[in-house]
Amino acid sequence: MLNKIRVEIITKVAIFPKLLSKKMKKFVLILITFISTLIYSQDDELKVKLIEEIEISKFTDSVTTSALFQVKHKPVEVKGYLKGDTLLKSIAIFSEFNKILYTYYDKSTKMPIYVKVVDSSSNKIVREVYVLGYHRYKTLNKSKEDVENDDIKLIIEHSDFSGEIGFALVERQAYKYKFIGKLLEKVTMTPNCGREAFAIVHKYKVLSTDFPNYKQNYVLLIQTCPEFNGKIFFQKNKIYEIDVSTNSGVTFNYTIFNEYEKDDLPIFWVEDIVQKK
Repeated sequence: MLNKIRVEIITKVAIFPKLLSKKMKKFVLILITFISTLIYSQDDELKVKLIEEIEISKFTDSVTTSALFQVKHKPVEVKGYLKGDTLLKSIAIFSEFNKILYTYYDKSTKMPIYVKVVDSSSNKIVREVYVLGYHRYKTLNKSKEDVENDDIKLIIEHSDFSGEIGFALVERQAYKYKFIGKLLEKVTMTPNCGREAFAIVHKYKVLSTDFPNYKQNYVLLIQTCPEFNGKIFFQKNKIYEIDVSTNSGVTFNYTIFNEYEKDDLPIFWVEDIVQKK
């Protein structure tokens, strides 16, 4: 309601500037400032309440994974804390900078709402922010040291680990096996992965596997983004060592090209594949 009032006032000021006296304009601007302050104050209070709720929550699950800090290309150790299927908090260790990042997530939007950076050597908070949007945040403690440190800014801008934690949860649910198989034929290549993720199904003659009591002579394996292996990697009658799992290991969907839909065979996702010499 307050947002609506604010928009209406701004619109009137923009459309009818000539109709307003200087005093009236000043009054309207003061009113807008007051309403804005009220809105942001309420928003901050809501964030504080959500953070307090997370801190006293009894987490029902946790998952440890790693993320790649894109700027420095250094792995970051991440631990996520969940209640049911909902991620509430993550702790990431940036060993490269001696910093620990605490991220708190909104239960409804699944997005970060509050982030604090702690110096791991002194255990002091060097920055706290409320997250306002993508690469947008409101600093709470401007007087703290390292506030303008570029590395701190980069760490905060990489504070959302919901994707990595989601992948780790999916990965944990999978059963994993090894196959050595001969590729029966090279099927038509998929488009390259980009805005859309593609996968292709290959059929292998099973030479050996650690799958308990596997009784089939063949297996179907889903190869994600096959172009990543190179144009001549998949060749008819070549033998491959393959690590597979019972799910894709990711939280998004692939468009799968499958020429063997009529074959009644077990099907797995390829995690790693090596062509035997």
